[in-house]
Amino acid sequence: MAHETVLIPIKEFSTAKSRLAPVLSPKERADLAKQLAASVVSAIGQDLEPVVISDSDDTRRWAKAQGIRVISCPLSGGLSEVMENARGLMGSERDSRITVLHSDLPLLSRFDGFAGRVPPDVAAITPDRRLSGTNMISLPSQMFHSPGLKFKFGPGSFYRFIGQLACDRAGFIVHRDPMIEFDLDTPEDLADYLAVGETIDGLVSTNS
Repeated sequence: MAHETVLIPIKEFSTAKSRLAPVLSPKERADLAKQLAASVVSAIGQDLEPVVISDSDDTRRWAKAQGIRVISCPLSGGLSEVMENARGLMGSERDSRITVLHSDLPLLSRFDGFAGRVPPDVAAITPDRRLSGTNMISLPSQMFHSPGLKFKFGPGSFYRFIGQLACDRAGFIVHRDPMIEFDLDTPEDLADYLAVGETIDGLVSTNS
C-alpha cells in the first residue's frame, strides 16, 4: 500500500500569528495558533502519517502528547529553509509521497492525501485563496528529495512552484479546494472567517 507522510510545520505557539497583533492579544494569538494546529492534525486521514516539524519545545511536547511523530528542525529561517533542512532529515525508503500542509487552515475538516488518487509520479499543489501563496504541495518521494526542486514558500510561491515543475517537465495538477485555500494569517482573514458565522474557542474580543 502506498505510504504518504504529511509534514506540518508549526512555530512556537506563543510567537505565532504575529500579523494578527493589531486585533488579537498575545494570549489570543497563541491560543488560536494551537487551535488551528489541532484542527489540521485531527483532519488528517487515518491512512496518512502526520509529522510535525518544529524547533519549539512547547510545540514538540504538544505534538508528542497527541501521539504524532516530530522532526526537530529550526524554523528561524522561514518555511522555505525549514523544508530544505527537513528534506535531509526525511528517510525515503517508506514514503511513496510526501505532502506539506500548512497548520492554519480553519475550514479543513478532512484531508485524505493523494496517494492512490493521482498518478504516482504527479505532484499536486493548492494555492491560498488569493492565488499567491502555497497552502499545500504533495510530491512523489523522488521529486521531494530531488535537489533540483527548491522550496520557496511565501507570497508568489504558487506560481514559482508551477514554474519549477513546468521547467522540470514534471507532471502536476492544481488542486482547488476552498477548505485548503482559506488560511488565517491577517486581520482581513480573521474578519472574513468570523463574518460567515464561524467561531474561535477562547477568543474574547477583537480590537477592530
